Amino acid sequence: MFFRKVLSKIVLFLMKINLFTSKIKIFNREIFDYYLKDDRQMLIAFWHNRQFMLFETHKNKNIVILTSGHKDADYPSNILNDLGYKVIRGSSSHGGAKALAKMSKEIKNKKSVGIAVDGPRGPIYEAKEGIIFLAKKFGLPIVPVLASSQNFWQLKSWDTFIIPKFFTKIYIKYGDPFWVSSLDEIEDKTKEFSKYLYSLQKSLDDDLNKYDRS
Repeated sequence: MFFRKVLSKIVLFLMKINLFTSKIKIFNREIFDYYLKDDRQMLIAFWHNRQFMLFETHKNKNIVILTSGHKDADYPSNILNDLGYKVIRGSSSHGGAKALAKMSKEIKNKKSVGIAVDGPRGPIYEAKEGIIFLAKKFGLPIVPVLASSQNFWQLKSWDTFIIPKFFTKIYIKYGDPFWVSSLDEIEDKTKEFSKYLYSLQKSLDDDLNKYDRS
């Protein structure tokens, strides 16, 4: 446990340096800012392999983050705690029902919740039903946040986890809110949302590669 906490602090330090040296460009920030004001709430959706670029850029926003209950998630959980996030442990494969109950409690307490929607074990870029369930139950919008890096390392993990290289360019973009009505079928809406989020990611990746090579 002690070793994991020390290593997490080292990773956090390197992450801060990494992002400090990078040129970060943010698109549609007004969408995100709108739901941070006047006790508005949202569900925040992002892909598991892009979260490295989002931890530091979204700290101190009163956001609760869901991470896996597996011991492998100790590192990101420690980093998130150090950055001031409140962390809920659990997933579809480790304590999913308890995690949903905890997230529901946080939502009732006027918190916004962020979820890596294809985690913790994939398949990559396929959203799970949990965030759609919460959106339907509480009538909250899902705000997608996408991240892309021009130059990066990829880990040999199920999600090919992306770590930006130093002195690179990073794009972060917020998509239009995705709404789920009380009449929607969760399975159908999950497939629709998954396609929507993937199309936003592909568009952002293409824009970074096409327009910002300088």
